[in-house]
Amino acid sequence: MSAPFEDYLAIQAVNWSSLKHMHESPHAYNYWQQHPRGDTPAYLKGRAVHCAVLEPDDFEDRFKVVNVTLKDGWDIIGRMDVEGVLSRDYAVFTGKVQNRNGKEYNQFKKDHGDDPRPILLQDEVDTYAGLWERYGDSELLTPAVYDEVMLISAAVHRCPEAMELINGGPREINMEWTWTGTDVACKGRADVLPGRVIDVKTAENVTDRGFSTAAAKYLYHGQGGFYNIGAKLCGYIPQDAPPPGFITAQSKAPYDVVVREMDEDETRAGEDFAQMLMCGDKDGSKPGLIQCKAAGQWPGISGGKILPLYLPDYAPGMKSEDKGSDGMDWGA
Repeated sequence: MSAPFEDYLAIQAVNWSSLKHMHESPHAYNYWQQHPRGDTPAYLKGRAVHCAVLEPDDFEDRFKVVNVTLKDGWDIIGRMDVEGVLSRDYAVFTGKVQNRNGKEYNQFKKDHGDDPRPILLQDEVDTYAGLWERYGDSELLTPAVYDEVMLISAAVHRCPEAMELINGGPREINMEWTWTGTDVACKGRADVLPGRVIDVKTAENVTDRGFSTAAAKYLYHGQGGFYNIGAKLCGYIPQDAPPPGFITAQSKAPYDVVVREMDEDETRAGEDFAQMLMCGDKDGSKPGLIQCKAAGQWPGISGGKILPLYLPDYAPGMKSEDKGSDGMDWGA
């Protein structure tokens, strides 16, 4: 039986979505910890695909289809209005207006002055409050997004190799562990654990080159390594488990599905990468999360140094001699 996602969110621990920011810099990690990203249509669609693929029996309870254009955070606005506390965080223009224009609206905006509260229109507030009262905690999809989610999930369910993995173990499992040699609490939510770590991904391009490029860009190997470590420490998979794998579902026509797996070298690289982000480089040249927390210091990309410009060779006046195959000399 899958664990509720709300329970996962309540766990106070380091997850991959936060740890991966250490790759950019400790400053980036610290910034996003203090300024969490809000929900987005892409995140919503991803949750809907995961539910439709892995928990289809729960889909109708968790998601509703409405033919309304929704502002990000509509549910918060609707709930606050129903509870009578909307004015705490928002200012509401009660007059009639089109495209946020007109004499009355412009005067309201002028009178609003330095008030930091965003301005909402009464019509949209009424719409969101009505949706909140009707659907409560359900997540809302437009008909177009719902149709895409159904096409993607149907494609996965028609793929024998994907379904063999999905039916081969528990789904949507909350994992909690302590990073070895530290007191750092970690967490991860595994999509499927059929004796190995399996993650469901959507991508526009699921070709060999297309998905490998995305995997490198979005650090999927690091996620696979991080989850592989956690699943073994939690006892969900054996120590000699096969490498992590991905069910990659194409998010647009023709909605192909490809099952891929990391090899031993890629798995080791992912685990080493996660270890480096957590504990720093072996030579101490780049601090990890543990060192930064202990010191209370979160250096940026430069680490307090003046860095080279690294101007690419295609810049006017540059020559390609002594450059790498990509035309860049990235230093030692």
